[in-house]
Parts: sequence; structure tokens; C-alpha cells
Amino acid sequence: MKRVTTILSRVFPMSRAIPEATLENAKNRGTKVHNWVEAYCKYLKDGGEEPVINFEYLIYADAFKKWVKDYEVVPLHNELRLSDKELDIVGTLDMICKTKDDEVILVDLKVTSQPNIPYVELQTSAYRYLAEVNQVIEAGKPQALLHLSKTGYTYVKLNDELDRFKQIVELDKYIDRRSKDKK
Repeated sequence: MKRVTTILSRVFPMSRAIPEATLENAKNRGTKVHNWVEAYCKYLKDGGEEPVINFEYLIYADAFKKWVKDYEVVPLHNELRLSDKELDIVGTLDMICKTKDDEVILVDLKVTSQPNIPYVELQTSAYRYLAEVNQVIEAGKPQALLHLSKTGYTYVKLNDELDRFKQIVELDKYIDRRSKDKK
């Protein structure tokens, strides 16, 4: 099975213009913030001791807490790894939650400097599909991007692009087949 992000990287390759150190820094920041968000959501659900985060990432944690308060977020699932044999894909969903506006919504968390909306729409559409076929959520629930930055957060609902994602899966399989044919 192939990861959703691996499949999408065929269509959205990482820019070679970005220095390796910058990419490594961003990856580390994303991992630290995602781990803290997972622990914080567990804290919201189960109680106990509130998790701490390194000072350099505190601004992202504060933005997440503000979003939780503003939207009255109730976490349902975090960092949920799901797969589907039909599309032969696997992915890890950042969050499924309840908000003041939605009974159930799939939310993808980004800590990048500038989120790539088409990429995130395809990614969240694939993750929502995985949640539906694994009966974690009912079909047709909304999906959103939560972008945490040094200036706060941006929360935006996203379009369903599952049909386009399925086309990319087919393209990915075609490229793999053609690559094997050449060998």
C-alpha cells in the first residue's frame, strides 16, 4: 500500500530551491507541533496533566488552543492511521472532531509557512475517503484545513476533490507500471 502523501508527491514535488536545512527545520517543527496537538487532544478528552511544548513552538500551541476555544472543539480521533485495499492507499488523519459549526469534521493540521490549498484539498479528500470506508465517519462529512502560524491560525473548509485524487492514484499506478516495464 502506498501513502497518500507519497502519491501526491508525484503531482506536487518538493521544490529543489528550498535549502535542506530549511526543510529539516520545517519537518522538525511540524512533528513537534503535531505530537503536542495529539497529546493536548488526549488531555482534553481524558483530563490529567496538560502537555508542555518547547518554548520555540509555544506560539503554535497557543494558536491551536485559541482555535479550540473559538470553535468549541471536541476531539474525537487524532493521528488515526487507516488503509483501503481498493485504492491500495494508507494515510494518517490528523484529527476528526466536533465543532460549534459541525457535528463531525475532518481537519488537517499544517504548520508550513504557506499551505498549498490544492494539495491539502486532495490530501483531506483522500483521508476523508479512508475514514468513510473504514466506517469512522459517515459519508459526506466536511473537511477543513487548520493552518497554525506565528500570527495565529487560519481555519478554512475545503472542497471535496476525491474524484481528482482517484485520477492521481491511477496516474501513479500507470507510472509505476511503465517504470517496471522499462526494467
